[in-house]
Amino acid sequence: FFFLFMCVIVYVRLDFSITKDEANESRMRVSSLLEDLQAAHDRRSALYQSYEDAVNKYKSNKDAEKFLNDRKKIDGDHKLLSQQIQTIRDRLKNETSSESIADKVKELQAQDDMYKGLVSQTISLAERLVTGKINRNQYLEAEPKLAGKKQEIIHKMETLMTSLCAN
Repeated sequence: FFFLFMCVIVYVRLDFSITKDEANESRMRVSSLLEDLQAAHDRRSALYQSYEDAVNKYKSNKDAEKFLNDRKKIDGDHKLLSQQIQTIRDRLKNETSSESIADKVKELQAQDDMYKGLVSQTISLAERLVTGKINRNQYLEAEPKLAGKKQEIIHKMETLMTSLCAN
């Protein structure tokens, strides 16, 4: 009797189904895509710090050629990661019936574009400071405003990523 009881328990616990569970597989694919998105976004966030570091080095060293090379490398990496995130967005759009996830990724990309614009303004401001087109007081007045806007956008992007990963 005990042997029969154990066989029934083992049989019930084992899943002998041959059919695919499309909903479960879809959730797993979406989860995998969201992990890829998180990784790409984290790498792109690290590039934001690289932009800041390059600008700070440029302001202290005034080496325009090195700054231009650093900026080209960072811009190339940023473009590559943005394309990767766009590809993930397209795959998410095809994978899910709900547009909310793809819309959040689209909003993430829009926030990134705004941040990139602020980085360009920061670079322009630093170049004008180094070349002497503006004085230090004008720079010190404008830079904190840009930094505050950049922090606000980073906060929005992190909020979007948190809401995406919660899905």
